[in-house]
Amino acid sequence: MKQNPVFIVFLFIIISCSSGNEDATTKATYNYEKESEPLTYVDVLEASKGILVPVIKASGTVRGINETLVLSETQGSIKEVLFDIGDTLEQGAVLLKVDDTNASYNKDQAQLGLETAGLDLEVAQKYYKSGSISLVELKKTENLFYTRKVQYEQALKIWKDCTVKSPIPGVVAEKDASITKGAYITPGSPIARIVDTSYYTLTISVGERQIGFIKKDQNAIITIPAATTVPIEGKVIAVAGGTNRQTGSFSVILSWKNELGNKVKSGMSATGEINVIPEKENIIIPLFSMLKKDDGEYVFIAEDNKAVLKKVIPGNRFGERVEIEDGIKQGDLIIITRLSTLVPGLPVSIKNTGKSGEWQ
Repeated sequence: MKQNPVFIVFLFIIISCSSGNEDATTKATYNYEKESEPLTYVDVLEASKGILVPVIKASGTVRGINETLVLSETQGSIKEVLFDIGDTLEQGAVLLKVDDTNASYNKDQAQLGLETAGLDLEVAQKYYKSGSISLVELKKTENLFYTRKVQYEQALKIWKDCTVKSPIPGVVAEKDASITKGAYITPGSPIARIVDTSYYTLTISVGERQIGFIKKDQNAIITIPAATTVPIEGKVIAVAGGTNRQTGSFSVILSWKNELGNKVKSGMSATGEINVIPEKENIIIPLFSMLKKDDGEYVFIAEDNKAVLKKVIPGNRFGERVEIEDGIKQGDLIIITRLSTLVPGLPVSIKNTGKSGEWQ
């Protein structure tokens, strides 16, 4: 049967319209299903102000406020040893005595020579005043007197050095094994290490991003696990003006009064914490919550139960903390998990884990 051309065209239009309606229905259903998918669960921090470096913490070794290694300044046989490890000594306490027979004789002879030269000088001065001798002869007598005086002072020191004394008050931390009665010592021989334990010090090393926050007289907390579980209050007594040439770090010295007796020992390991006093507080967020893009840095925040991308201007950074100068405000909910899967507008269910300024 011959078909009417008008009927064929009309049928074609009906088929075409039916196909278009099916595509539209499919697309609408797809969008609806996407919106009905389960929410993405994320952790957030409430944006808040804080201190970028609230505490500077570092470890070191405890030392006495003064420590000295006593060395022999004489030579001879040891007659007496009057100290041992652990002894508490006053300044000037006798550590040992060396045979001073020769030193005593030389001292006495030098003293006699000085006394004789002194008498000669008195006579020469009288003769010069009366005109009996010249100025040159007087000067020779004076020079001889001063020479004898120097000789006596040297002999006296050598004699005194035969009795070795502690130059500072403190506790004997080390005693050289060679220091025994009858042993022979020479100048420079080590005798003992004395530690003044009235105060202790702790030298810590900090980096260039930390040193600017530390000032002399700032409060510090010292922890010495081997001695006590109670934190010790101290202060910063010195801040290095430059880096240590060996380590490249900056030295900071903490000090505190010893109120624990002999529980604390020089050489113990300790940790010092310095509380930083900032000029102002800024919004602080974790460094890992920022996303770097070609045109800057961004964070996701949760707003109306959706992920919203915000461009931020970061400031100073320290460790895993960063200051934010602009882009977010206090109270914004910063998303800190599932960052790699988030897209702007994605529905989210949040769990608040605290304030960003307090995050460590």
